[in-house]
Amino acid sequence: MDKKNKNPTYEYFSHSRVETFNQCAYKFKLHYVDKLRIIRTPEADCPLILGLAVHTGIEKGVRTAVKEYYNSYPIINDTPFFKKNGDYWQYVNDHVTEVLKLEYFIKKALEILPENGIHELKIETDSFVGYVDYLASTENNNEYDLYDFKYCKNADRYVESKQLHIYKYYLELQGYKIRNMYYLIIPKMKEKRKKKKETLETYHTRIFQELKKSEQPYLMKIEYDYRKPIYFLNDMKKIKETTNFKKNKTKLCNWCEYQTYCETGDDVMLSLPKNEVTKSTKNKKKLWLYGEPYSGKTTFASQFPNHLFLTTDGNIERLITYDASTVPPHISLVDKSEKQGRVVNKTLAWELFKEAITVLELKENDFQTIICDHLSDLFQHCRTFIFEREGITHESEEGIGKGWDLVQTEFLQVMRRFVNLDYDNIIIISHEDRSRDITKKGGDKITAIRPQLRESFLSKIAGMVDITARAISEDNVFKLSFKTSEVIFGGGRLSLAVGEIPQDYEKFIALFGDETTEKDEVEDEQEKEEKTIEKPKRKRKAKVEKKVEIEEDEDDELEEDEGVEESKPIRKKRKRKSVEDEQEKEEKSRKMEREVEGNGEDEDDGEDEEDEEEVEEKPRRKRRSRTDE
Repeated sequence: MDKKNKNPTYEYFSHSRVETFNQCAYKFKLHYVDKLRIIRTPEADCPLILGLAVHTGIEKGVRTAVKEYYNSYPIINDTPFFKKNGDYWQYVNDHVTEVLKLEYFIKKALEILPENGIHELKIETDSFVGYVDYLASTENNNEYDLYDFKYCKNADRYVESKQLHIYKYYLELQGYKIRNMYYLIIPKMKEKRKKKKETLETYHTRIFQELKKSEQPYLMKIEYDYRKPIYFLNDMKKIKETTNFKKNKTKLCNWCEYQTYCETGDDVMLSLPKNEVTKSTKNKKKLWLYGEPYSGKTTFASQFPNHLFLTTDGNIERLITYDASTVPPHISLVDKSEKQGRVVNKTLAWELFKEAITVLELKENDFQTIICDHLSDLFQHCRTFIFEREGITHESEEGIGKGWDLVQTEFLQVMRRFVNLDYDNIIIISHEDRSRDITKKGGDKITAIRPQLRESFLSKIAGMVDITARAISEDNVFKLSFKTSEVIFGGGRLSLAVGEIPQDYEKFIALFGDETTEKDEVEDEQEKEEKTIEKPKRKRKAKVEKKVEIEEDEDDELEEDEGVEESKPIRKKRKRKSVEDEQEKEEKSRKMEREVEGNGEDEDDGEDEEDEEEVEEKPRRKRRSRTDE
């Protein structure tokens, strides 16, 4: 920003930038000042991608244009379909149909263009940048005809466009002499929808016939108007002076990529994270488990907490982790038929699987573990779905490689959705396949051990998970093996210190090394409770000991004071003991005399005891009176 006038600064201007400003100043601000970008919907008839493909085809040939067009999309679809857009259903063309149109129109456009021209000529000044689609030389020296390509439905709006006038103005400033200006109009064919009972081959043949009947490419000559470059320069000046970019609501808002952001204020744009390393707050576990039948795969998966089975074979009954009369939560993925009157509605298992994923993506449940059991059957269900949709009985009927590509695209796309579900544990179960052999360099053949799936899918599914483990059962000992070799398929992203573990949930979780199990949490809580209980006990014992000491002191009446007062009672205590010893001696002598006499022993003893008590009490009273003084 310029600190003096607080206006945005611009590197350069172009025809498209100025046109955007004249259409809507707020859109210009979002795109060129704020530099907000959107994730474009990869539809087959995207104007930007089709326009680039047309320019590439005219410059480099049809084959290069088709390759560039296909590379612009992650998934190629050969069947048109309906997509819900707001309150209505929108008909969307397929990629193959659009390629048929491109191939036809590019060839027709090349027929009317002069040869040996200059493609993509860049015009660059201090304040303006533009690209001329085609500049063809004439018979005169340094004289050219100017062309711009337009793949559009309505060519009338380009009659008043400033684009060619601006290009002519700047080219002549650089020394070129422009004789004529043309728009090469390539009209888009009117939409031809596929009929319900029409096969793809018949549909594409009909499209090709309709292309011949449609309007063909042509040249539209434009007369130069010297005022339009002046208007353009005024617009550039106006943009530089603008600080308040106002919204301009028109019918074109329905085609604006910023419509939602502009009208509702919802920030639907992609925001990049900060350039810093953050600690992961969630550790999802993705496991691909395969093994022979009865090797404990499903039983091990059922040990994971709050699980849901998406099962294809129904083998979830009588699991060790459940009672004989109960089954875990599950969805059965089987073909279903419902009769409504005389009509039988059929729902394929693959459709149920996709519907289950859609419901799970909403997260309106309390499951923690989602289990797909098993993958081999799901792949066959996917093939059946493609056969029903395309009206074929085998992939080869769609042409070389095309049928298998349809199956592969559908299968991997849905499996990515499943693996990316936002749950703590995602488990895929497969059967083991030993039907193929590997031949070594020496000619020896070794049986390969891997999941039961087409070889082209193995690495793709393995790349979606964290660990690929093999379930083994030997002498009723069930283990998980993570070993991998040229013979055994396995491994993963984690650096595991062990090659095998028992099929135990606690042992498996310990491999991750960063989480405690429920058992550990319970033990920790018990230890805390024991510590809290022990502390009060120690305090109470100390109090009891203090009380006992106080009582003993009161009985003996020896109060320990500071300084000299401690020694006085101790001395008195010693004197008292010497008097008592003398009395005991006298008592013994008296008893001896009484034994000899044999009379009045008991009475004398009683009197002696009373005398003893009186003797004992006297020193106590004296000691108390002295301490009180």
